[in-house]
Amino acid sequence: MELPDDMITEVLRRLPPRSLAACRRVCRSWRAVVDDRRLLREDLLPLSLAGIFLNLHDLYPTQFFSCPSATGPAVSGNVDYTRRRSSLPDGHMPSINITDHCNGLVLVNNCVTNPATRRWERLPRRHPRHVARTAAARFNAVHEHLVFDPAVSPGGYEVFLIPHVAPRERDRRRRRRDDEFYPTSDESEWPPSPFFLSVFSSETRQWEGRRFVRDGPPAGTVASMRLHHASEVGRGVYWRGSLYIHCQTNFVMRISLSSDKYQVIGPPLSFDVCRYKEFHLGRSEKGVYFALLSSNQLRIWFLEESCGQMGWVLKLDNNLMPILPHFINVKLSDDGPWSLQDIDYCEDPNEDDDARSQTVQAAYYDWDFDNSANSIDIQDNSVQGSHRGFGFLGFHPFKEVVFLHYSLERGLAYNMNSFKVQDLGNLCPKDYGFDTEPYVESFFPYTPCWMEVFPEEQT
Repeated sequence: MELPDDMITEVLRRLPPRSLAACRRVCRSWRAVVDDRRLLREDLLPLSLAGIFLNLHDLYPTQFFSCPSATGPAVSGNVDYTRRRSSLPDGHMPSINITDHCNGLVLVNNCVTNPATRRWERLPRRHPRHVARTAAARFNAVHEHLVFDPAVSPGGYEVFLIPHVAPRERDRRRRRRDDEFYPTSDESEWPPSPFFLSVFSSETRQWEGRRFVRDGPPAGTVASMRLHHASEVGRGVYWRGSLYIHCQTNFVMRISLSSDKYQVIGPPLSFDVCRYKEFHLGRSEKGVYFALLSSNQLRIWFLEESCGQMGWVLKLDNNLMPILPHFINVKLSDDGPWSLQDIDYCEDPNEDDDARSQTVQAAYYDWDFDNSANSIDIQDNSVQGSHRGFGFLGFHPFKEVVFLHYSLERGLAYNMNSFKVQDLGNLCPKDYGFDTEPYVESFFPYTPCWMEVFPEEQT
């Protein structure tokens, strides 16, 4: 005898979010009840933007360019609690460097943490055979990618290790013998099929080797991958059950987590055109996007997926030079709606974490490009020339807006539809750039998740 939906609803609504999402996976009828009755609290899901984590060259820790909010608590970008509790044996403290983000969780110091709840857990040591299967013995560039979908599995996440082809000189030093998992000749296809990846599952608490079969042609050969250095790629995006990885020669690998298959998606431009260009992969309102910012010319494509076919569709191709006059005389000290949090890791380690979090102030920011006092209207896209340039900082995950910076001094929000710009404020840390070349190495737009992901408090 089946219970009526109303009775099931009354039972499920009494469960905490973690258990409720687990019940959602029991069967289709329960999932329909949870979704149709909106039992999962949207205020706990990562549906808002709190800021952007920035890894700047030769500067630690990771910086946090904070977006104020009127809809939820302020979030601190300070994740030094993982460092204090994971000190090295010799007493030295590891630097804080966030390496990936997905739906509210971040990877840092071989830990997965939730900055919103300040809960975390350490990843276990990888077994040697799984290290071999990720080609760490042959391909020295291995990037970590976090997968977390709180609407599907709030207590479960995965970490993927994706290998990339090493430069020839490093390959010669590291390769000692052929192996059964990866191609060893320059003429071999890349990525291989099957593709063996090492994956950590929070549900099993283990690293496991998983086998993914390619659906379609490869991206090229091992030799062709060497033409594009692996340090210039590696950004991952999770979207609707698939993990998209920006790979060498600017192809994108789409890994289906449900079917254990992957596909190769070619770049929007030919290899000769984009070989020395820096592309940026990200997620925005319509799904997966690709951006190219070169000589202050911004081009953006979105990935159209229909009937099993995938291709890049050009969204915009605009010159950013008309924005330049608005920033020539802007001072670094000038305030904006966003702020760079002053993350001081030399503070008293006994200071209460909650007390530090409360020092982060929130204010309202409505993304009104038409009425904001910080909005800049671009009327002319024909201006040519060169000057101190613009850099890319990521996509807004829920709006067709991209984030830029002007010479690492001011943060900008650029509307892909109206082509209007908002000045977000100063994002350059004090005294940064005096003794090093200043540039952004990586960035992660951060969407806080207020669910309790980790079962127990770390000690």
